[in-house]
Amino acid sequence: MNFIFDVDGVLLQFLPTFQNFMEKEKGIVSAIPYYEEPDFYLSHMYPNLDANQVYQYISEMNCHPDYFPHLEPVNGAIEALKKIETLYPDAKISAVTSAGSAPETYTMRVENLAKIGFKGDITVLPLGGCKKAILSSFPEGSWFVDDLPKNLDVAKECGHNTILFSTKQNEIHHLDYRVAHTWDDCLNYFQTN
Repeated sequence: MNFIFDVDGVLLQFLPTFQNFMEKEKGIVSAIPYYEEPDFYLSHMYPNLDANQVYQYISEMNCHPDYFPHLEPVNGAIEALKKIETLYPDAKISAVTSAGSAPETYTMRVENLAKIGFKGDITVLPLGGCKKAILSSFPEGSWFVDDLPKNLDVAKECGHNTILFSTKQNEIHHLDYRVAHTWDDCLNYFQTN
């Protein structure tokens, strides 16, 4: 069995650190708390910025050693990784993340995942990059967990089982996917399907 996980919003919490980075490094205060943001482009947190500006700030933070390697784990992620290792000792565990192409981004992502006990392979794609090529390299029937619906669509095309990890940003898509609100939900799907 193979398990493939997105990182931001699934294993690690990106938005709290990004909100902190924006305020401390850029002097831009979020209009709403990160946990209320309903849009992947963060248009409610930063209504005076366009999507390209937000993308540029994300790129900057993803290279910043005071922020990017210090993302906190998503609630339950550490325990879930341990359970997966115990329940599926022969499973291949991988992370596929679109965080940026700078060498320091890769190094910091690996460092951050090691802190939460992640022991699998890690692929870091360019920010916003398509995951199809890497997902197609895994055997059909692998489990893929992501918080971005378009990535789940690509995984389905590759023949994988998919789980949408619930966030405020993807609530409008819950009817279209198998949804996990917690890591325990993910573990239940793995065990019953």
